[in-house]
Amino acid sequence: DGDATNDSASAIVNVPDADLAITKTVDQARPARGDVVTYTVTVRNGGPDTARAVTVTDALPTGLQFVGATPAPTGPNTWDLGDLASGADTTITIQARVDDAAPITNTASATTTTHDPNAANNTADAVVDVPEADLRLRKQVSHSVATVGQDVTYTITLTNRGPDTARDIDLLDVLPAEL
Repeated sequence: DGDATNDSASAIVNVPDADLAITKTVDQARPARGDVVTYTVTVRNGGPDTARAVTVTDALPTGLQFVGATPAPTGPNTWDLGDLASGADTTITIQARVDDAAPITNTASATTTTHDPNAANNTADAVVDVPEADLRLRKQVSHSVATVGQDVTYTITLTNRGPDTARDIDLLDVLPAEL
């Protein structure tokens, strides 16, 4: 072989990269028990290539009950979003009823079949912390023994021992027919 310059060849394999990043927010950070909160999950592809077969997983933890989502999940706690172009984003909203008073951390994560060089930004949390109040009710009467026709005075004292503000309090005191 008189020309050694054409005796070898090389090929470059380009592995696509798509950097998914997920953010998650909640519309009420301190809801009351029984309130419905809305989580907003946004997935962004930082590129440089299209992210193929993007999936978001968001399993609601104990203390949250699923109410609905837009778009609807494609499986339990899962949204198959298809392909996401470089620079594009998509959003999921999830409504959940708060059934617990403890701080509740809800985590969402995104995956793709495309190589993601920075998997550290593929999960995001949002926390709800239900305020707690400890109400103490005390009722006193001016005369523990009264005669017919005598006026008595009841003093009702309601105390909140906290740690948070008690909201929407209803107090009912039904007097017996004898009074």
